[in-house]
Amino acid sequence: MFLLKDVMLPCNESFRMCQSNKVTNQNRDERRQFITVNGWMAMTWQDQLMVWNASEYDGVDTIKVSKKSIWTPDITLYNNVDTGFERLKNTVPLSITSDGTVSMATPAIYTAFCKMNVKYFPFDKQICYFKHGSWAYGSHHVDVEALQGEEANQDYFNENGVWGLDFVSFKKNIIKYDCCPHPFTDITMTIGLSRRSEFYVGNVLAPCVLLSFLAAFVFYLPPECGEKISFSITTLLAIVLFQQLIAESLPPSDETPYIASFFTLIISLGCFSVVATSVILKFHFGQHIKPVNEFIHKVFIRGLGSILGVYKDLDSYTPPPCFKRVDHVSPFPVISEDKQKNKTLSPALQASSEFKELMKDIRKFNQHIEEQKKEEELTKTWTDLASVFDRVMLILCMLIVLCASAIIMIKLIVK
Repeated sequence: MFLLKDVMLPCNESFRMCQSNKVTNQNRDERRQFITVNGWMAMTWQDQLMVWNASEYDGVDTIKVSKKSIWTPDITLYNNVDTGFERLKNTVPLSITSDGTVSMATPAIYTAFCKMNVKYFPFDKQICYFKHGSWAYGSHHVDVEALQGEEANQDYFNENGVWGLDFVSFKKNIIKYDCCPHPFTDITMTIGLSRRSEFYVGNVLAPCVLLSFLAAFVFYLPPECGEKISFSITTLLAIVLFQQLIAESLPPSDETPYIASFFTLIISLGCFSVVATSVILKFHFGQHIKPVNEFIHKVFIRGLGSILGVYKDLDSYTPPPCFKRVDHVSPFPVISEDKQKNKTLSPALQASSEFKELMKDIRKFNQHIEEQKKEEELTKTWTDLASVFDRVMLILCMLIVLCASAIIMIKLIVK
């Protein structure tokens, strides 16, 4: 009792040395861009008025007192964003030794602003700062130093499935503010965090790449299947939905993430595939009046189509020796008009009205066969154009997807 009375005399708030540190467990809110640290706030300072001779008090060299009973430094988190400002357990008593050393170790929760850089998501690394210092006392009253030695390690960091702790460093700063004549000291704690990417590789990157290949493989389906356009639209909707889910987990940033650029490219590719599929179906099933341009037919269909293996020239096809190719077999004799004029007929047949009607029907039938043959040739040229265009789009989209995937992976992994 006498010891407490002696050491609890009114004291003058003069120069004191304060040392602080904390062992962290952290949680990040990426959308709101702040980090919450749950740890120990450990501080020691020398109070010249809290000194006694232990031999005069039965060898008592350490006492516990309430935090409200003596002067304590007003160490404040400068970049705090918590509505409650700071959450400390104030009921933990302070420890005072006979040489005037006051120690405080209390649980604390700090929430600080931490700007997110998600350019390399999900292989990104974040650096967050905690700036602690006295709010009311300048460096001529309270000087702040970081604890050194074994107490400053981070062995008690609790691992989690999202972030890994890379490093923790402390730096003392002396800053002169415009508001005050004396400089202030602060300790800036820097925390380096790296995102654990295993979860995002399996649930974000892999589905994204697979959906991009689906957007390209729509051109592998033949137009006759009837599901080409619906498959293309369904793939596009799936990509857009997946992109929205990813965008909800990323904070607004002045730098566009590489994965967002990849999604934009894949969505553009999906829109292009819908348009290209519509054009291909128009070429294949449309009612065409004019033939394909001769230059396009020669270069694009016959030349490029032969290289891609989707066009076969039937005119250059040579049948096996045991077969003979015939263009068309008609159930009626085909008689040309020149032969009809030059052919000598008997007067009885020429006078026969039945024979004239028969010849008229034969001419109409031959004309219908010729028109049908021209229409089939016209349709075949357009279907050949659709097949060549389909194959070109397949190769082009596959190259775009492969190159984009390779570039994105290199950008994300090799920083």
